[in-house]
Amino acid sequence: MDEQTLFRATHDDVEPLSASRLSAGRQRLIQEINRRDRAGTPALPRPRTRMAYRVRFASLAAGALTVALVVGAVVNGGTDGASAEAAEILNNAAELSQSAVDFDLKPGQYLKVETTHEAIRHPAREAPGFEISAAWVERSTSAIYVPADRNDDWVVVGDDDTEAIQFFGANAEQVREETIDEILPPHKAVVLRYPRGVVPSAEDDPHIYRYGTIRNRASMPSEPAETLGWYREQSDLSKHDPSGDIVVFSSIVEHLELNLEDASTRELLFRTLAVIPGVAVAAESVTEDGSATATLQLTDTDVGRTIEVTIDTSNGLLKGTKDYSFGLWKDRSGIFPKGIPSTTTRVTTTVVDSAP
Repeated sequence: MDEQTLFRATHDDVEPLSASRLSAGRQRLIQEINRRDRAGTPALPRPRTRMAYRVRFASLAAGALTVALVVGAVVNGGTDGASAEAAEILNNAAELSQSAVDFDLKPGQYLKVETTHEAIRHPAREAPGFEISAAWVERSTSAIYVPADRNDDWVVVGDDDTEAIQFFGANAEQVREETIDEILPPHKAVVLRYPRGVVPSAEDDPHIYRYGTIRNRASMPSEPAETLGWYREQSDLSKHDPSGDIVVFSSIVEHLELNLEDASTRELLFRTLAVIPGVAVAAESVTEDGSATATLQLTDTDVGRTIEVTIDTSNGLLKGTKDYSFGLWKDRSGIFPKGIPSTTTRVTTTVVDSAP
């Protein structure tokens, strides 16, 4: 008997569980067991017969004994925000973010956050709004090394090389060779070191900022709905213009992308995404190693832009984004296959023993 069958057998009036909800539930159960073990209290109370326990997430632990916990989630979303399913995924990620940034690093080790960026490039003379006869996808990578002791030097490495991985239009390879220096001027690999992760600020700015964090975090409200309004103000968007929320969605995703914000900020950002109107689930999947991911999207038909974000629902970490922001020039050109994004970002987080 699999987990979902057992779940339904114990309580048949609850809607079926998705892979992401099961995965998130397992993670929450493990966290609660660890928390209670550290506190010296029992991991779980003795189950009561014929009674379903209502907890924040559905948690099913596989093994010799399987504990079924019935969902009783209260989420932000629905008609005033993201779809109910998307809001649940985002609020689950918010809960999991409390521990997702706390990697177990030993002295001398680093948290390596590597970003692979792919973007459609074309000759500068063929600006958006005009027909484009040749284009390609350019790939680059960068990484930041965050030390176990956050007071040590943070190391940022920029790749010295890029590569074209896909071409569109006649003679695109030749066009790239002739124009790449004006599009992406030659440069050497960059290795930057920031003591305690602090990056330089403007001369008239007295604040101290850490790499990969929100510069004006101090003025951000603490509630999701108010934070959404704050982002709209930061983006010069009226709260009466919800179609502009794709700019807000993009900004929040960018702030989450490196997974370097503190736990409370990450939680707030995920919950803010959950109150943005129009955010919906595009796909859910389970990888070979058993981890589950969910892809959420927001579309602005007025500007012809869709943004997708993929979240690892087992730990609340951002895995990557896709931005379909072509506008009219994509359709006018006629050289791009259907469904290709204008930019793609993938984020990989690992623990390493050294930094450049």
